[in-house]
Amino acid sequence: MREPPHFLDEAPDEELKRLFEELIRASNTIELLVGVYRVVKPALIRALNQHLAQANPLSDYPTCRLLRLLLKDEEEMVVWGTQATTALTQAPEAAKIAHDWEKHLSWFLDAAGELREIFPMRIIFLPHVLALMALPILWTAFHGAISVFAIR
Repeated sequence: MREPPHFLDEAPDEELKRLFEELIRASNTIELLVGVYRVVKPALIRALNQHLAQANPLSDYPTCRLLRLLLKDEEEMVVWGTQATTALTQAPEAAKIAHDWEKHLSWFLDAAGELREIFPMRIIFLPHVLALMALPILWTAFHGAISVFAIR
């Protein structure tokens, strides 16, 4: 019980690992928000929806219930992220940065075959895997952003 399952400390797919390695290279807040809220979380929502659509509502009831709760949370986060990204991309230069970064990260996601193709049967573990993969990235990115704001 004190040891995490063996697969949670490793990326389940090399291409997905590359996506997150690229996401950590976001050079500013706009790129970070675009990566998380326009690329990664929408892909997670699509994967969860696909799994929910294919699940048996009777025999998979506990899984379906958890997926519906996860979907609600993820969709709310994407709404907030979209609003934040929209607020930061009013200037044409910022909008171009957002568009280019979204296109760039989408290429990595496409190379990974979308999230639902990576986890066809183990999709219920996907949020945990993504959370474990994303926490160091987000911590580093936000810690760096806080440091930048503190200096100014």
